[in-house]
Amino acid sequence: MNKKLPVNIAGLLMVFAILTMPLIITHVATLTSCALLLLCIVSFYMVGASLLVPVNISSTLLPLSHTTISVFIGALVTSMLLFITQSVFVMVIVMLLFILLLLLVFRKHIELSLLPGKPGTVLYGIVLLIILLLASGDLSKQLTVVQPGTNCYSIDSYYFTSLVTSLRHGSIFNASFEVGTPINYQILGFFIPSYLAVVLNISSHQALWGLAYPFYQFLALLLCYELCYFFLKDKVSRTNYVFILMAVGLPILMAPLHPLYLAKGVVKNFIFNGLGYLVPAGTITYPVTIVVLLFTFLLFSRIDWISRRITADKVFFSLGLGLMVIGKIPLFLGAVIFMGVIVLKRVITGKERFMNYFWYFLSAFVFAGILFKICMGQASGGRNYFEFGYLTQLFGGWFGRSNKGLVNTLIIMALMPFTYLLWMGIRILGLLMLIKSKNHRLRELFIGMAFTLWGASILAAFLHMQIMGNDGRLLMDNTFNIDQFIRSAFYIMTIAATIGLLNLMYGQHLKPRLLTGLYLAIGLWCTLTLTSLIYAARQHKKDCGPIAWYDENYRLLKAGKCNDGLIVVNPTTQYFGSMLASCDYGRYWSAIDAKSYNLSIKNEYRWNLFQEMLVNPAEKQLVQMKNEGVKYLIATPVEAAKIAEISTLFPQHLHKMKDATWVYELE
Repeated sequence: MNKKLPVNIAGLLMVFAILTMPLIITHVATLTSCALLLLCIVSFYMVGASLLVPVNISSTLLPLSHTTISVFIGALVTSMLLFITQSVFVMVIVMLLFILLLLLVFRKHIELSLLPGKPGTVLYGIVLLIILLLASGDLSKQLTVVQPGTNCYSIDSYYFTSLVTSLRHGSIFNASFEVGTPINYQILGFFIPSYLAVVLNISSHQALWGLAYPFYQFLALLLCYELCYFFLKDKVSRTNYVFILMAVGLPILMAPLHPLYLAKGVVKNFIFNGLGYLVPAGTITYPVTIVVLLFTFLLFSRIDWISRRITADKVFFSLGLGLMVIGKIPLFLGAVIFMGVIVLKRVITGKERFMNYFWYFLSAFVFAGILFKICMGQASGGRNYFEFGYLTQLFGGWFGRSNKGLVNTLIIMALMPFTYLLWMGIRILGLLMLIKSKNHRLRELFIGMAFTLWGASILAAFLHMQIMGNDGRLLMDNTFNIDQFIRSAFYIMTIAATIGLLNLMYGQHLKPRLLTGLYLAIGLWCTLTLTSLIYAARQHKKDCGPIAWYDENYRLLKAGKCNDGLIVVNPTTQYFGSMLASCDYGRYWSAIDAKSYNLSIKNEYRWNLFQEMLVNPAEKQLVQMKNEGVKYLIATPVEAAKIAEISTLFPQHLHKMKDATWVYELE
């Protein structure tokens, strides 16, 4: 074996520190848990780094970045053990065998180093500070074992926690929040925290929000720097620490102006509401998919596509591109358009062979299709169709147009570029520098980005997504989520614009006066964004209403008093999220309504049965629940009186649990 397996001790310890921090802060770190976490990280690294040896990516990345991406890849692979066993003992033995086997295989080819190098140390410190800034408003949510002030947070937080709980049981077809139904969600980001939750014996909530989420953000920013350096390495050195600061700071500090709020004169929101368009902001699915996007595009950019030889980096490119489909579908589509347009540009103007790319993109689509079918192909009643109107609904009032009609939609689309100019903000300068650059690889970034934004706008103008019941009736119009395609395009734009701005600073040999003015302009914009981030963090700390209902039921579930049967709870938006936060301690028969997540025929049937019981109670409904394994019914304050009435009507089937306020038992 000619290629080396690089092992950087300091890099491993840095990753260990990132993942250990929440355990220490929340006082659940023990010698055993820290030892197990270190074992996980080392085994993850050995698996991931050995897979990357043929790619020889270590020659491109800093030791810290190589270590972290190897841990990420190895963790994804190792987490598949969950679908074989959930025994911690077996997992530990397998991880030790991984390490032993790989050490034996690479014993003569290990390239051991101790320090990460000064650039790696500076990069680590800067990124860590940014991650703490991003988490400043969510520390209580991310770094606690349970969720304080539970009903203050969005439903997504609970739902994502419940996905980790579901996966840690080793199945994507038996969701903890609704036993017997598939998860049907983009689950890439949930494998790693599920595995860590099992091995470390911590809550799903903490494994996801305390360990995995900041790790994904950390890695995304590392790869932002690596991608910027790759494109500008002939103009800047690794030891340029201002470049490091700009490369990881600009993606998160170039907040766009939100045009709708600007038009309405709502000053405090015109930039604050653009924070979701920054890299790597967004819910858990975005940062993890951005990680895969950045790594895949880094491979795409360094591959020798002229050579027709099949190489490991080309295989990894295909796998990475396909993997994005279960990370975030809009970002997957954006990445396909982005890199696909670059390929077409190379074929048309560079006279490269189309077939040199074709088979790898085809393999990515096949892989994506298989993953999609396995992980998301179990839903019922999905209906997607094209029809004019979505963008006109969103922007029609601003432009003075009606909300219907093909003509109005086309007019709105023609006016959208002017809206995008506001949305881009200072990133316009970076994009203009890509056009002006004499480097054809940099110009490719602009062409790919422009067509990605155009394609996302087409989808946002015409695509509608609806979820239908098994009787054909509309359960939910999911078209409002179309804006995620535009958001994904803006993530790609942010990365391209960052490279363009850095090229302007370091590759254009500007006069000192112009360079000073540029730094002042960027500094002013970034200061405004930083102020917005701090403001948003302060606004996030809401006053929570009484949570006695949640606290009492959580304690009951954690004590194991309801873990010998399925639980049904009225799936109203106000309360079902609180129960999902308790999924580690109970499994649910019905916890989601017909206008929320994870619709299926089984879900719709259960929802209708429960609602029928509330409206027109009968013995058959309780009998049906019991036949399906339901043993406990948790009432919420919304329907407490109705449930009490039902227990009076049918005492032989339903009675209140002893020493409990809200829990009823089915007998």
